[in-house]
Amino acid sequence: MKTKKISREILFILLHSVPFIYLALNYASLPEMVPTHFNVAGEADGFSSRQSLIWILLALNGLGYLLFLVIPFIDPKKFATTHEKIYFRIRIGMALLLVALSVLMVYLANGDPMKGIFALGVFFVLICVFLGNYLQAVKTNYFIGIRTPWTLNSETNWRKTHLVTGRILFYGGIASIPLLFILPANLAPTGAVGVLLGGCLFGLIYSYVLFRNEKKETV
Repeated sequence: MKTKKISREILFILLHSVPFIYLALNYASLPEMVPTHFNVAGEADGFSSRQSLIWILLALNGLGYLLFLVIPFIDPKKFATTHEKIYFRIRIGMALLLVALSVLMVYLANGDPMKGIFALGVFFVLICVFLGNYLQAVKTNYFIGIRTPWTLNSETNWRKTHLVTGRILFYGGIASIPLLFILPANLAPTGAVGVLLGGCLFGLIYSYVLFRNEKKETV
């Protein structure tokens, strides 16, 4: 069991190392000042030194790795230990998303902004599909999911909210794929971002509606 855990941690460390390897291979070709923010037209309107990319990657991957490493020790509901396989899959998915975002940021620093923004749209589609898939299976916990007072205090509320929200994100993410090719390049992420924000907002409202209905039934 201990060997298995060590092997998994080595896997995650290797995954989170990918962006740093990619940055090292491209560092010499990067300009001294690299774009770190783009407006809706796809034009760079914020710049930082290329050294800042190192700290950005450390923040994304270092903190992301440490967060999922300590969750099993601080989660009072012990979700990570009682649902180890589900937690491992969630952790793998989140690690891949962080790595993809990190690599994309390095690419944008010295690549075609329009292609980068299109790739960002693909990234948000993947987030929708990933979250939509796993929200339908995730059990009650304090770290992952639609964590409202109403879902955390009712297993039924949690299950129904995450089942419906998960389906919205999953199928909405898939449905937004054509928009990547239909919308102008600078608006490529719009569809998936709308699904992500709209799905999360729906989950918050839906959990409250379920709470109100449950309260009426008990009166």
